[in-house]
Amino acid sequence: MAAKKNAAAPAPTPAPTSTPATASAAPAEKVVKEVDPNAVPLAEICKELGIAGPVARRKLRAAKVNKDGRWIWQKGSKELEQIKAILSAKPEPKAEAAPAVKQ
Repeated sequence: MAAKKNAAAPAPTPAPTSTPATASAAPAEKVVKEVDPNAVPLAEICKELGIAGPVARRKLRAAKVNKDGRWIWQKGSKELEQIKAILSAKPEPKAEAAPAVKQ
């Protein structure tokens, strides 16, 4: 007969420790950003023109629009009018390749 090996019992897992609550664990205060009343964000332009934000950003990147870190323009500015013109322009239809002729 084969001798049985003594199987080692699995090591007990330690009980989870709880971290005592500290006074410094207060919830962070929300930072309120000042909004320029003359600023027009891209989201507002998208709502006005009825297009999705990602589509608008894709079009603006393709047109290499210069933005100063954010998609915001001043009301009545030339840049805002250019942005609206770019976004409202219909895309040119892609030229279809002629079908291959089999002989």
